[in-house]
Amino acid sequence: MSTTLKELTADDLAQLADRYTRISTRLFEFRLTHALSPEEERLVRVEGEQRLDALANVLRGQAIALTVKDAGLKADALREALESAYGTLEKLSKVRDVIGLVTNLVTLGGAVLSGNGGAIVKALRAFRSKGKDENEESEESQESQEQDGDGEGS
Repeated sequence: MSTTLKELTADDLAQLADRYTRISTRLFEFRLTHALSPEEERLVRVEGEQRLDALANVLRGQAIALTVKDAGLKADALREALESAYGTLEKLSKVRDVIGLVTNLVTLGGAVLSGNGGAIVKALRAFRSKGKDENEESEESQESQEQDGDGEGS
């Protein structure tokens, strides 16, 4: 069963590149330690060492490209997960606000039913402060969006 280059992982490609580099190094050592004719020396250097070095460089480049591609895919998945989590947090925040509003209404209703003036005033203040907080947050959000909009046109 044969394996194509497309089926190899970045680690596989890097290991192949290392093997070709070791063979090239051995050819270099052989060329230095043996008395070769100029033609034999040129053949070993050009046809052996240089071709193996070039192939090792291509394999390393492919390994790097695969690693970068894999990292990009992981970053995209992380970004999608973060966006999803942010959406969930926004929904939870809205639910929390609704629960707070309902709690204040129930408190106000209870105070009105009890007829206790101090409890009614306290419940109204809590209800009003909750409304002010939401309005201030809404205004801050609108201002932020307007500033972001201004920044895009620059």
